[in-house]
Amino acid sequence: MTTISFTAVPTALAALTIAGVQVKDIDKIPSGGLKMLCPILFPDPGGWLSGVNIVRESMGIGGTGQYDLNFSLNYVYLHSPAGGNISDFDNFNAMITNVGRICTVIANNDTMGSVADVTLENVSEPGFIEAPDGGIFHGLRITLRVLQFV
Repeated sequence: MTTISFTAVPTALAALTIAGVQVKDIDKIPSGGLKMLCPILFPDPGGWLSGVNIVRESMGIGGTGQYDLNFSLNYVYLHSPAGGNISDFDNFNAMITNVGRICTVIANNDTMGSVADVTLENVSEPGFIEAPDGGIFHGLRITLRVLQFV
């Protein structure tokens, strides 16, 4: 069996350039100062890894059997602090533009770490998101579905 890596995708995603958005790796999740870092995309510290499923695809001995490993990686996108404008809709267009950029970069990247496939599983409705530091931000959640051959 090949080594299972849940960190290959976050590391590869953090290395990509997404115009107007900071992307953080799993070991760089911010714990504070988020108002100064926005817009930012980072692994969800409250439930980063979910839906792990491994399926045997072939028999083998001594670790030679082949498996499909599927799992979801959950991300938080914080665009801007809530309540900073007279109208909270002032930043809506910029937020949706950035979400489009994030989705485009992910959808067009064929080499996301050492995995077979990464797809956008879900993009939540935009709204108010509570950040790890307790602040309230305009943002949304993005879930990626990963297929790794092991």
